[in-house]
Amino acid sequence: MSITALALGVVLTAPPSRPKLSGIEPQVRAVAERFRGRLGYHIQDLTTGEVIAHRSTERFPSASTIKTVLMFEAARQIDKGELTWDTTVPLPPVAERNSSQWAYYLREGLSINVDALTNLMMNVSDNTATVVLGEKLGLLRINQTLQEMGYQDTAYTVRVPETETRLWRLRRQFANMGVTSPQEMARFLLMIDRGGVLSEAAHDRMRRILAKQYWDDWVMGTVPSDVVVLSKVGALNRHRSEIAIVKGPRPYLVAIYTDNQADQRWVAENEGDQAIIRIGTLLWNHMHPERPYQPPPNAKVFGPTGGGVTGG
Repeated sequence: MSITALALGVVLTAPPSRPKLSGIEPQVRAVAERFRGRLGYHIQDLTTGEVIAHRSTERFPSASTIKTVLMFEAARQIDKGELTWDTTVPLPPVAERNSSQWAYYLREGLSINVDALTNLMMNVSDNTATVVLGEKLGLLRINQTLQEMGYQDTAYTVRVPETETRLWRLRRQFANMGVTSPQEMARFLLMIDRGGVLSEAAHDRMRRILAKQYWDDWVMGTVPSDVVVLSKVGALNRHRSEIAIVKGPRPYLVAIYTDNQADQRWVAENEGDQAIIRIGTLLWNHMHPERPYQPPPNAKVFGPTGGGVTGG
């Protein structure tokens, strides 16, 4: 200790060491191995680059996490001058819409612009908005972009014709929204956040959209509410998923995917939901031991409900 420090009565201590993901890997792996089904994850410390992973290169149903790809493709086409944020698209008749909240209930004859379609698709995971936007962007163009960028395990497969053999096979194997791997979707989300692929305005808008999620009770619900999280979730009967970048003091990225779940209930206690929450809780509290977090009592009372539309 220096003479000056002694004179001032200052006790100098080394800053706390940064927790390593390897320190939490046994607990995270245990969640995956206890899971009744298949669970894969890719988790990365965004400061050191350290990665822990399990079944991260295997393909899983993407469910709604594939909507992140459509958002990117919309921004790419806008950058190229092929669309604008205000380009309008007519909504299909109600009988041809995908069952989901929000856009499904808009009256017939309306048109909706790319801005609204993208935000509905991403923020509340509206399936009608997704299908309409996907058809405007073009199924083959969306998948061509993925292939050109080196995403070999990721594909958008809504309304694929049987003539598209590769996409049709993937659709039949992994359900009708899409397919990806934890590693690839983690890389895709990180690409959006880091920027440099599209215009900075495009990346900025995508970050802002990802930070405004209605479905925020999985990984997003495991961190304090003042911490920015870029996220997208997905769910099917057989599957749950979330990709997220947690921008805490020690930022990290997590992509968790399940498949062939034994528990296919649509309740908060679903085993897939709870596995994602457990991993998210382990990660935050391990990476930020000085600020442990648990959701407040009765947080479920205010959890997202999906809109609650009844009757009609």
